[in-house]
Amino acid sequence: MVEKCVGDIESATNPDHLKNLNREEIEKALLEAYDLDNDNEIKWAEFNIFNQFLKKQPKNLRQIFRFFDKNHNWKIEHKEIQKCKPRHIIDFLGTGKRK
Repeated sequence: MVEKCVGDIESATNPDHLKNLNREEIEKALLEAYDLDNDNEIKWAEFNIFNQFLKKQPKNLRQIFRFFDKNHNWKIEHKEIQKCKPRHIIDFLGTGKRK
């Protein structure tokens, strides 16, 4: 059964909000915001759908998604989020560019 996500998509993609969180809190915020079916992974469809609700939509959604999807199976698994450095998550979600 699909339930409403408990996270806030605006907060989960806001670099100013994410800067104040540690790694675990960032992972939790992303999964709560995007993981519609609560299976501990973010599918491309979930990511794409929820970004439509943002006030300012990133133009390069596919590039952002692929940055996290290291094994290219169109799912961002929990372990893939864990492997990213928090600074890279914050920079990339906020701008869509690696620094």
